[in-house]
Amino acid sequence: TLKVFNNVPLVNGITLNQKKAYFRPSEDTLVTNTNAGTLAHEYGHYIDYKTGSRKIGEFDIAPKPWSFENKKFREAFEKDVEIFTVDATKVADKLEKYHKELVELRYYDKKIRGRTRRIGYYEGKLEGDRYICDIIDAMVKGKFHSINKAPGHGLNYYKNKQKQMTETFANLFALQKNKRALDFLKDIIPNTMKQFDERIKELAKW
Repeated sequence: TLKVFNNVPLVNGITLNQKKAYFRPSEDTLVTNTNAGTLAHEYGHYIDYKTGSRKIGEFDIAPKPWSFENKKFREAFEKDVEIFTVDATKVADKLEKYHKELVELRYYDKKIRGRTRRIGYYEGKLEGDRYICDIIDAMVKGKFHSINKAPGHGLNYYKNKQKQMTETFANLFALQKNKRALDFLKDIIPNTMKQFDERIKELAKW
């Protein structure tokens, strides 16, 4: 991963924001909090877009991510999705199982009209679990988040095929140093992981 950082031109700018995080493809800039995983995730988006195409023919267009343009990566993801969802009657059971293994209910205090209220939210149990959850969410087009209340992006967001690809790429990039999480994912997205690993090796040789 360090070689990839060294080989790909640096991002144009990083802005700290504790409330939200995102990547602006048109500007090559990041907005992120101080969490290392969040920064790695957003930088993964940058790597994905920066190493994709920037032009088609003579016309300038919005940058296109490698993860969506690359046929092998798309087909690998689609194959993993097909295997995961082949038996529709078992998908709900799988999601419930992964929710129990990966997700926990946490709380924080928030002042509302002068009163402090305890607000609950769902988060990954261990470091990296939220990224595993989001990959699963992409595979089931947002149902894991919207229905099971797991960390993720939800139904409306994952209607978009490109976002399924880009978020999966960024999540895998964020998990590169997390052996436990990667081992967990080997049974879920083996084909996607193979294509991702090959891409990282290619970028390391740029």
